[in-house]
Amino acid sequence: MDKGIMLFAGTAEGHLLCRWLKKEKIRTDVFTATDYGTDILREDGLENISGMILHAGRLSEKEMTDRMKELQPMCIVDATHPYAEEATANIRHAAANAGIPCLRLLREESEIPEGSTERVPDMETAVRRLREIPGNILLTTGSKELKVFAGIPDYRKRVYARVLPGTISGQLCREAGFPDDHVIRKQGPFSEKENLELIRQYGISCLVTKETGKAGGFYEKISAARISGCRVISVQRPKEEGFGMEEVKKRILEMISEKADS
Repeated sequence: MDKGIMLFAGTAEGHLLCRWLKKEKIRTDVFTATDYGTDILREDGLENISGMILHAGRLSEKEMTDRMKELQPMCIVDATHPYAEEATANIRHAAANAGIPCLRLLREESEIPEGSTERVPDMETAVRRLREIPGNILLTTGSKELKVFAGIPDYRKRVYARVLPGTISGQLCREAGFPDDHVIRKQGPFSEKENLELIRQYGISCLVTKETGKAGGFYEKISAARISGCRVISVQRPKEEGFGMEEVKKRILEMISEKADS
């Protein structure tokens, strides 16, 4: 069987790349951290078409290495979330251990309107600032880092978390001590109107977000906050090296061409 691609997805960019790989009829094993991630791809009709196979579940670095050696793909593509630093490090190390080329697919950088947010380098800094800010807080940073926000005074009473639906998110919310009525389980990205309704419904004084760009609905959050007079704290995107979508496609096609000529 011809070697294909091993793609770590779960983002808008990963979804778009899956569509392109399907169109190009390139055999692909797609790995997502959760069942929810594969469900989205199934709904788009991407499973078992043109050799596209979906796998769900978080993998350790060793498990990644084992799967890479088993599947022997032509290359690895890391299209995980811009803030999934641990996952990206594990994928990179596993690919090196397996001796397989790895391409990091980067999300396009977005401009941050001046004065629209208070930018901080990490979650811990965000928490320190939030300790000084009165009123209700809306977290739109995901479920993985929720525990750090337990350091905010009265967080069970005034902090609300919007997270993805699913058992893993629910478990992380419970472990962080968030009451069920302070957890909003919805799939984004969200419109300006939806964000505005949420801010007003819960009387939010400060919204916390990652700088996820257009694909993550970042601009709709800050525009809703501006309309409502809500403060925004944004956690800056980690610096990393990789390639844009078109460059990743180009490199995949070049590898296929080189293999055909060999």
